Amino acid sequence: MNEMKEDRSKFVWTGKPHNFFGLAINFTRYIITEDKIITRTGFLNMKEDEILNYRIIDKRMELPITQRIFGCGTIYLRAKD
Repeated sequence: MNEMKEDRSKFVWTGKPHNFFGLAINFTRYIITEDKIITRTGFLNMKEDEILNYRIIDKRMELPITQRIFGCGTIYLRAKD
C-alpha cells in the first residue's frame, strides 16, 4: 500500500478521464512520471497498473472535433513485454 502514496513532486502529469460533457465522474486516475505511466482504478477496492516508459514502442493520439471542444482526446499506447 505504500507504493500508492508517492511523492507528488515526481509527477509529470496527473488527470482523470472525462465524459462527453467534460465531467470527471469516475474513479480512475492516470499518473505520468519520468519513469512510468500509472493507472489507478477503484474507490473502496483500488487497483494499480503501471507501464515502464522504455517498454512503450508506439503511440497514437486521436483528437476528434467533439473531444477537442472540451479539451479532451484519446491516447493509444502499444508496449512490449
